[in-house]
Amino acid sequence: MIETVRPVIKKVVYKDNTFFERTLPQEGEITCKVGESVKPFDVLGSTFVSLDKRSWRMNSAQWSVEVGDGQSLNAGDVLARKKSLLPFRREVIRMPFSGTVSLLVADGIARVDIFSVPEKYNLISGIEAKVAKVVEKNSVLLETSSYVVSGVFGSGREVIGEIKTVGNFDSPLLLSQLTPELTGKIVIGGSFAAAEVLTKAQALGVAALVVGGTNLQPVRGNFPVLATEGFGRIPMNNKVWQYLESEQLKTAIVSPQRRQILVPSHDGDYRHLGGSSLERRPLKEDDLVQIFVWPNFGFCGRLLEVKGELVKLPSGVEGYIAKVKLSNGEIIDVPLSNLGILE
Repeated sequence: MIETVRPVIKKVVYKDNTFFERTLPQEGEITCKVGESVKPFDVLGSTFVSLDKRSWRMNSAQWSVEVGDGQSLNAGDVLARKKSLLPFRREVIRMPFSGTVSLLVADGIARVDIFSVPEKYNLISGIEAKVAKVVEKNSVLLETSSYVVSGVFGSGREVIGEIKTVGNFDSPLLLSQLTPELTGKIVIGGSFAAAEVLTKAQALGVAALVVGGTNLQPVRGNFPVLATEGFGRIPMNNKVWQYLESEQLKTAIVSPQRRQILVPSHDGDYRHLGGSSLERRPLKEDDLVQIFVWPNFGFCGRLLEVKGELVKLPSGVEGYIAKVKLSNGEIIDVPLSNLGILE
């Protein structure tokens, strides 16, 4: 008898206990206490931080730096003048904003950094939660319950923002769909994001991009990208898309390193999406399955049948083959061991 037990993949799972760390950009004061309940707009702590910074590297033979290390200046004050015998050709660099100067001169090169006047920065909770731990002057660990959406690949930093779906689950995200109102949003963008789309999203100040598939390509800086299915143009799992579409404008946390989206919720698992992602069961005809082998890694389809005879697989071992019908109607053969059951 053929053994068809496979792992059950729950792309959206409800968890009673999830943790999220909120950190000050530099040392300051944490004002909340362990055990307190906080709302999304509650202030957890504060510090003073320079929100703008500019830098220059100048050859001392060509430029005359007219400020000193640690000096405070106003917007418009002269930082440096270019050396020239002709007065009308003396290029000038001025302070673009009020702030302080950091100056370092070595080997004939002057490094000038300017920092804007420090402003008060409030650390906002962003979610409804309980304070689980406080690191004095630094950070707060929050505990909450949430829905967790699992992906397969992520890059960039962890961010918090409002969910906004764009397009459809089986359509790539287009440049024309990226508009200024998406600034600060977690954009859920369908099946694929090309390099130019990632670049524009980053330039617009999008908080994060979540798509079905992406390329193995570098992203400038630490811009957060999460692929829910795999690499290439892969439709996002429809259950994931429907869930995230229903949660639009709710606050969520994208954690690319953990390959997850967390949507805090105190309503319990009213959607009956399940509290465990570690189940296994036998395959049944017409099961929705996900493929975990190239060239269709990440794609989903319906199980038509499991062939009854052993065949030699590309890996060199013998195994059983399943016949799967993809969403585009194509019917393919997939090693049984490379399937997961989607629920």
